[in-house]
Amino acid sequence: MQILNKTPATNHERDLLSLAYINLGSTYAGDFNDPQKAEDYYQRALAVAEALVADHPDYRTGWVRLAAANREIADVRYSQGDYQAALVHFRTCLRVVREGTAKLTDAQIRGAEPFYMLRVADSCTAPVIPLRPDK
Repeated sequence: MQILNKTPATNHERDLLSLAYINLGSTYAGDFNDPQKAEDYYQRALAVAEALVADHPDYRTGWVRLAAANREIADVRYSQGDYQAALVHFRTCLRVVREGTAKLTDAQIRGAEPFYMLRVADSCTAPVIPLRPDK
C-alpha cells in the first residue's frame, strides 16, 4: 500500500489504492467483526475516490469506487443502527451514480441506480428508535 499511496499516482494506481482500502474494510467488517476499523478503511477509500473523480471526472472507475466507498460506509452505519448516517451515505451513492451517468453516459453505472434507490427507501423505513425510552 505504501507504493500505491504516493504522489503523483496514476489514475489506475489511485483506483487500485481505493480498491485496496475497500477490500481491507471488507475484511475488517466481515472476518474480524471490527466495524470501526472497517469504516476507517472505507473512509480512506472514499478520500482517494473523491480526489480521483475531482481530478479526472471522465475516469469511469473513479465513479464506481466513489459509489462503492459510500455504500460500504452506509452498510456499516446501518448495521450499527445509525440509520440517519446510513441514509446520508446511501443518498450520496444515488447522487454519485446519477452524476456519473450524466457525465459518462454509462449504461452500467445507470443500472446501479435502482439498487441505490431501494437502499435509500430501506433506510427511510428502518426501525425508529425513540430518543427517550419513556415516550
